[in-house]
Amino acid sequence: MSDLLKESENQENESVNINETIISDPSQNAPDESIYVQKHFGFFKSIYTIAAFLTVIISVIFSSSEMLGIFTNDLNSENHIYGSGKLSNLCDIIIKNSFPSFETSFNKDTETKPPSGNSQKDPTENVPKDTIPAEPSLPSSPEEAPPEESSPPLNDNEHPIIRLDLSLLSYGKYYIYNDTSLSPNLSELASAKLQNYYSSEKPLVLIIHTHGTESYMPDGATYYSDDGEIARSHDTEENMIAVGKEFSRVLKENGIPTLHCTIMHDKESYRESYSRSADSIAKYLAQYPSIKYVFDLHRDSIMQADGELISAVATVNDQSYAQIMPVIGTGAGNWQSNLSFALKLRESLNEDFYNLCRPICLRESSYNQGMAAISVLFEIGTSGNSLEEAKRAAALTARTVAYLIKN
Repeated sequence: MSDLLKESENQENESVNINETIISDPSQNAPDESIYVQKHFGFFKSIYTIAAFLTVIISVIFSSSEMLGIFTNDLNSENHIYGSGKLSNLCDIIIKNSFPSFETSFNKDTETKPPSGNSQKDPTENVPKDTIPAEPSLPSSPEEAPPEESSPPLNDNEHPIIRLDLSLLSYGKYYIYNDTSLSPNLSELASAKLQNYYSSEKPLVLIIHTHGTESYMPDGATYYSDDGEIARSHDTEENMIAVGKEFSRVLKENGIPTLHCTIMHDKESYRESYSRSADSIAKYLAQYPSIKYVFDLHRDSIMQADGELISAVATVNDQSYAQIMPVIGTGAGNWQSNLSFALKLRESLNEDFYNLCRPICLRESSYNQGMAAISVLFEIGTSGNSLEEAKRAAALTARTVAYLIKN
């Protein structure tokens, strides 16, 4: 009982301090209720002390849990958070029902804040949400394709393919995945004027495939099996060579002289694929010194920890397209020119086709990108996309690349 009295006295002292803070501020017009509390505060102190004594007496008389259960419905229905037990909750109910307008003055577990003029505001309250990006691994509100009702249950070695929009447009057009310690001025690079190399007379662009055996899922696939190598093929009608063929075709149709290297540089050895593709680039540049642009076409692969395969999907005119991701390596001496080109490309693609292009990935490798004036690695979709989605994306990307080269 002495502990309960001491707790009541502490609550009363806290209440006095709170009300004194409110009333003593000469810059504010104290409400009538507060003046009333100040004049008759001793009376309320007595009431609260008596209520505490009554609580103890009631708990002794009705010591059984069934009798105390009478108050349970009231406690639950009012959602009280005042006390940490039935006795203190009961005391608060008595005070609340007697003097409802002053319940916060006697609340020891809920912080009583000063009037709105002195309250602290959230520093991000007026900041646009787009300027406070979250972690970019996956979008917070993904666009998932509805599951097929007739799909049979998956076996232990089968996993679903999840279709997502990975464009992160809400992060802003200059948002990138930066895996380096560098801090490039993205807006300045995006607006920088690039040298015009355009010529329709001699080969200007080289399409190459460092990882030519990368391939895709069958069109309409909703799951995959992990009992073998995922999305790899030596068939040039199914892998990156087929995507590069479409990319090259559209460039040529738009007046860009283009060469397409159909060597699968990872066919013999994945580890040595970049050194092999560097040799191929060097041979092409030696034979055709007019080449100023080298585009290395890959496909990405994103797998969740539970085995779900991610398909990066954009929708253009009610048709699905694989989303692309430019990759720039800062190990190349001309990386800023490459990044500038990629920023312009992403902005143009997403202006024309809404969400076709994912954020640019900036990494510390070189990817052989220092061998030509402008060089970009493109991830055309993921292993969860279909070949047809990748080819459609390649066509739109090539059309925009042609426009940038000519203008």
